Amino acid sequence: NEIGQLREWDEKKEQDWEIRKYPIHDSFYHYIAELNHIYLNHTALSEWDYCEKGFCWLDCHQEDKCIYSIMRQSEDERIVAVFNFSNQEHHNYCVNIDGAKQFIDHCIENKIPFYFLTNNATRTLKQNVEHMEKLGFTNIREKHFFTSSMAAAKSMAKLGYTKAQYIGMDGLHEALIQNGFKICEDAECLFVGLDKGGSYEKYSHALQYLLNGAVLVGTNDDRLLAHGDTFHVGNGSIVRMFEYASGQTSFRIGKPSKTILYEALDYYHLNKEDCIVVGDNLETDIALGANEGVESV
Repeated sequence: NEIGQLREWDEKKEQDWEIRKYPIHDSFYHYIAELNHIYLNHTALSEWDYCEKGFCWLDCHQEDKCIYSIMRQSEDERIVAVFNFSNQEHHNYCVNIDGAKQFIDHCIENKIPFYFLTNNATRTLKQNVEHMEKLGFTNIREKHFFTSSMAAAKSMAKLGYTKAQYIGMDGLHEALIQNGFKICEDAECLFVGLDKGGSYEKYSHALQYLLNGAVLVGTNDDRLLAHGDTFHVGNGSIVRMFEYASGQTSFRIGKPSKTILYEALDYYHLNKEDCIVVGDNLETDIALGANEGVESV
């Protein structure tokens, strides 16, 4: 029941409302109230209750982890719910939801502008297109991507910097060159992006630029990178290493920092009031939208 009553329900007696004075029972009361609020405000949970298309399993084969995922839907919306019935946290749990390609195709067909705002600083624009094509997307163009490397290069160029060194891959190098930076030994900035070939020697060499006066610019603060069932070190962890070694605080660029958002808005000549952030990460995508007053999904 809605208050976690300890005795059996009795039609002849009133509920034991006085037990709400105990925090656990009061918390349960508010929990049930919130569930009812969600139920009443989402048609996907009721409109097609007696229709087969109103419910489908997304994953019912994780018995070893006690994780199950379902989808409820109506004419107007779809809701995905993931249930963890174990007493352990499970990271990097993926749910395949149909509709991403259809959504992008719809935007292209109806000339609705969309852009991929990504913290990934490793790929060039061409490589980003090729990556999406491998995933089955079509009609994706280089103009659809705005990366943290682009935001980093553009924001520092606006501050008057012109000479740089970098830790990173093709995407960061491309962004620096396109924004007029000269890669040289008397660098004014050290840009740090994810470098899958990074080494102790490479990091130690790059540190000298900071000790000689260059400012530290991290493309993004991602602490960890999901890799299968485990994690790899994220770029944010590398940036923190350089912060500690140099005594500097890095410029913040990628999501959830506002820099990448406003650089993208400037690049595409958009107002944030006309935009919606669609994301899959509460700590980066949704936090960015919420912090900057942009509608988020």
